[in-house]
Amino acid sequence: MTASPARPWCARWSTSRPSSTSFKAGVALDQASRHDLDLLQRVGDRHREVARRGRNGTVALRTLLAERGIGDLVDSGFERKALRLIENSALPRPVTQHHVRDRDFDCYLDFAWPARRVGMECDSLQHHLGERAFRWERKRRRCLIALGWILLEFTYDEVTRHGEMVLRELSRHLLP
Repeated sequence: MTASPARPWCARWSTSRPSSTSFKAGVALDQASRHDLDLLQRVGDRHREVARRGRNGTVALRTLLAERGIGDLVDSGFERKALRLIENSALPRPVTQHHVRDRDFDCYLDFAWPARRVGMECDSLQHHLGERAFRWERKRRRCLIALGWILLEFTYDEVTRHGEMVLRELSRHLLP
């Protein structure tokens, strides 16, 4: 599909084949960022402003940005506080929104240290309550464990009031 130069970068791909949409979006993003060196940072900033769970395109755009080194892609203020806690410690910096895929299993970890297969989840009642979420979380945990991941889950209270405990738990799995 050929696009006129006046069209915005996000309108330069066809969505007729969903399997190729992410690839085409990535190509369009790369082409546009060659002409506008600040574009990726602005797109990342805007993504952080408007991204919400359940909003179409959030995960796909987060993935495209992460592949291009635009970091600190977190879904909530809670995750931002957890990332700040980790960054202010002696722990290695995690990968944010790490994609784990195996055959028919597909998920994102809030924080991950892929070389150690350690993942951290920020569990809130808002996103982890209800029958559907309850079932998905159990399946997700089983699949991650089967793939060799250690999954550490922390609540808002633990991150904000008991940060030392969170860091101790992470240290047990991340530091020699």
